[in-house]
Amino acid sequence: MYIVAKLLTKIIKQDGFILISPSNEKFVIGNPLKKEPMEVKILKKNISLGLALYPEKYFPEGLIEGDIVINNGTIEDFITITMDNIGRGNISFVNDFFSKLKSLVRMFFYYDSKLKSKKNLSYHYDIHPQVFQWMLGENMTYSCAYWDKGGPDKQTLEDAQRAKLKFIQKKLMLTKSDSLLDIGSGFGSFIFSCSEDFDIPMRGCTLSSEQKKFSEEKQKKLNLGNSNIKFELKDFRDIKEKFSRISSIGQFEHTNQKLYKSYFKKIYNLLTDTGIAVIHYIGSNTPPKGESEFIHKYIFPHGSCPPLSKVIPAIERSGLILSDCDTWRLHYKFTCAEWHKRFMRKKNEITKLMGEKFVTMFRIYLWGCSRAFLHDLQVYQLTLTKKIDTIPITKNYLFN
Repeated sequence: MYIVAKLLTKIIKQDGFILISPSNEKFVIGNPLKKEPMEVKILKKNISLGLALYPEKYFPEGLIEGDIVINNGTIEDFITITMDNIGRGNISFVNDFFSKLKSLVRMFFYYDSKLKSKKNLSYHYDIHPQVFQWMLGENMTYSCAYWDKGGPDKQTLEDAQRAKLKFIQKKLMLTKSDSLLDIGSGFGSFIFSCSEDFDIPMRGCTLSSEQKKFSEEKQKKLNLGNSNIKFELKDFRDIKEKFSRISSIGQFEHTNQKLYKSYFKKIYNLLTDTGIAVIHYIGSNTPPKGESEFIHKYIFPHGSCPPLSKVIPAIERSGLILSDCDTWRLHYKFTCAEWHKRFMRKKNEITKLMGEKFVTMFRIYLWGCSRAFLHDLQVYQLTLTKKIDTIPITKNYLFN
């Protein structure tokens, strides 16, 4: 346990807590600010080595399995202290080594299978839909909101999500003569937003049966059953038709890095000559790192948040032109914090529905992501075209 305490002491400089070993030995970590400091108690001896060598994996697992308990504080308090002290850096050389090694192994043994892609997506998105309804709000938009008024103290989550959807519509420059493909259409929120303004052919594809079911039920409720809207349980790589507009909102993160070149080449092939595509995804503002082991194992299998240095070369090779790159800082921090607040408001109900371990897992995920977006994560919106003059030469068209 001494090695764990030594590692944490190197990391934690602002605020802190008391680390308690299985034998009740106590270590002061950092400089605790509370009169009664938070206590992080390790209950199992056999996880100490893992905590010291690979804390990114074993601390979350310990909390989920109940091998680590927190007194005089919450899981969220522990995450805030540790992640804010780590910032944009690495936990340790050894942890960074394991993280990169596991990422390389996953990359080396990864094989392109559409069945595998569906299984990975279903793992997260095909849980009980009531959880998402409680967490996301009425428009069921499961991607970063656009806080154009400044943050949650100035607007609701629903208003910020609506602002995001309308902003992407402007980026796509939709007209009455367009056709739209929404890759990874989620619960259908973008297509339904577009349907308020345009009666055009729109196609949503998803690998989640629950999302498809929800989207089709909402389509009926909105009396859009006879419209040009169609939702499919399909890998977008199987689509053959061309579209003048393509959106991908929070889907690219699920694409393995081996497939980046073919991903953007497929978008090139799906897009008409004067078409526009907007790719909205979570990326990193640091040099390439190994993927988060916790996120990989418990939340998004084979997901990643690549820096632009990993993405731009694939766009260049595809023949597409990066006509605009928009960077959203802090927007997802606010969004995840709002999801977390709504999740915790229904914590008891979700526990009855999904169990204690699920609730702990999602608390770590939502709050951890909200803190990560204060440091090394942010959202990129890439506007892609085939021709250099497809969109205006200034951004005035986005704000009129």
